[in-house]
Amino acid sequence: MGENSPEQIRAWIDRYFERETRTRRVWDAAEPITAEEREMLQDIAREANQVLSPTAEEWARYLSYALPEGDRPATLIGIFGLGRGAAELDDLFGERLGGLSRELADRELTDELAAIVGWWARDDLSRTGYLEAWAVRGESVWKKRLAAIATIRFNKEGHSHPAETFKVIRHLMTTEDDELLDAAARAVRHVEDSEQVERFLAWWAPRISKRLLANASQALDETSRNRILTLA
Repeated sequence: MGENSPEQIRAWIDRYFERETRTRRVWDAAEPITAEEREMLQDIAREANQVLSPTAEEWARYLSYALPEGDRPATLIGIFGLGRGAAELDDLFGERLGGLSRELADRELTDELAAIVGWWARDDLSRTGYLEAWAVRGESVWKKRLAAIATIRFNKEGHSHPAETFKVIRHLMTTEDDELLDAAARAVRHVEDSEQVERFLAWWAPRISKRLLANASQALDETSRNRILTLA
């Protein structure tokens, strides 16, 4: 069980790519990767879990090793390998992420990483504080986007945590950055409690761009949405 160093996991991945010629094109894939390439990397991550049986902590240490290297396929394999196992990690993972997220430089890696961050934070909602801090003080657009997209997991798979979602998203509502506008709108649309969404957007309607308001309100019924849009 486990006992894999980041270097050992990476060495196994390198050997896999050398052995399986069909996967070599993924190593030099253009950004972003295609759906087919993504599925291939997920298959490699599953095989790594079967062969090496890394613990969640070992995958987390591997990500700390791979992400700063700027190696997209290797990093994505680590993200897919960890997956829902992120929920097993303690608050030290949040401290690691605070540093690692400075290495993010594009939407693809940010949003893939956000999925596991969301599982981790949803397992203990007190960790919403990490996301809120990143939304407020994130050193880059990508770190702030990571916080917003992570909240999508708060409202999926039978979960509903609008209060925690809005606690993070409120810090991004007046942004003018396209990546953050998109992230904030997506996060709000995933909240299924339409009454709380309408109340949240009603307060923000006169204070934010019409573009964000229109995008964030898309999941509301037509009557509610029109009522919100007239407040802008």
